[in-house]
Amino acid sequence: MRHWRQFWHTLGLLGQYNPPQIVEAVMLMLAALLVMIWASERSVPYLLLSWIYTVGACALIVVRETVIPSAHAKLNQAIATVIVFLVSPLLFLLYQT
Repeated sequence: MRHWRQFWHTLGLLGQYNPPQIVEAVMLMLAALLVMIWASERSVPYLLLSWIYTVGACALIVVRETVIPSAHAKLNQAIATVIVFLVSPLLFLLYQT
């Protein structure tokens, strides 16, 4: 119980100081969860929703780094763009199998 309390406290503090990062993390976790569900059920809506969450999280990263640049803004934007271009064909290949 103590570990969960500490987890929620840490999550709350992170949400206060960097709310967009919480949203991005939740979207990426949901995308990963949906891919795992899709792997067991092979239902197209799970795969499509996972792709939408991934693209949305990457778009949030690009916008966040444009509005509030960090020390590695260009690197973060490049990685987010590469993820979108890698995930799209990968999900298409998964859909074909």
